[in-house]
Amino acid sequence: MRFDRERIVRLACEMLADPSDVCEGHSPTSDGPATPGAHAMPAASLVPAPSIVPAPRVLMLVGDFTEDYEVMVPYQALGMLGVDVDVVCPCKACGDTIKTAVHDFLGDQTYAETPGHRFALTASFAEAAEQPSRYDGLYLAGGRAPEYLRLNKDVLALVRAAFALELPVAAICHGIQVLTAADVVRGRKLTCYAAVAPEVRAAGGTYVEVAPTETVRDGMLVTSPAWPGHQTLLAAFAGLFGIRVTREPPVRATGTLRDVPARVSAPRTTP
Repeated sequence: MRFDRERIVRLACEMLADPSDVCEGHSPTSDGPATPGAHAMPAASLVPAPSIVPAPRVLMLVGDFTEDYEVMVPYQALGMLGVDVDVVCPCKACGDTIKTAVHDFLGDQTYAETPGHRFALTASFAEAAEQPSRYDGLYLAGGRAPEYLRLNKDVLALVRAAFALELPVAAICHGIQVLTAADVVRGRKLTCYAAVAPEVRAAGGTYVEVAPTETVRDGMLVTSPAWPGHQTLLAAFAGLFGIRVTREPPVRATGTLRDVPARVSAPRTTP
């Protein structure tokens, strides 16, 4: 069930306006302070209502044999940050599933592909394609799916619309293949899985070689070579929405926990 922040804020405002609220030394039935020096609670009309900031809504494009980590991790991590994520696939509806794949290196000259999970889509691609302006950002997962998703004209139109609207866009690994096919990387610096680098150059982009854990940012576009870069990619993508992650030091129950910095350092990105 989706967290209804507007309802929570509304209830909080009603509680503030409740005349039964009492400050120390003040009786709600008295005409003034009950004891010398005590002050009545300010009138409810003087209490400013908290502003409600809508949660960012991100569209994530996936397909059959999308890399398992590259849909599961960002979907869950962005949700934890309060971002609403609509995961869609062409020709499939909300509630339909895709098969994911696990890509890993097992001693061969290229990565091996093994079965992953089934992932249930959270929205309809057809509805998303009709109204790209209802989204605040676009996320392109990698894996084997991008090689066929980039053949879909509606997918390419959706990607071009996101760039025309200057939305934050994140792409990882082979997800960059959709960007090159949509002709939106011309004149931009970005990274990707190394085997996709020739496509970036052919599409007029500048391929930046970085470690798998790093992220490249060019304006509102952030890219990373593969799933080891999730930490920097997701931090940079969230930062484009103004989301900054902070954390408190942990409770030292046994005396064995290490102190955690009060603020997470800026993501390591390559300009």
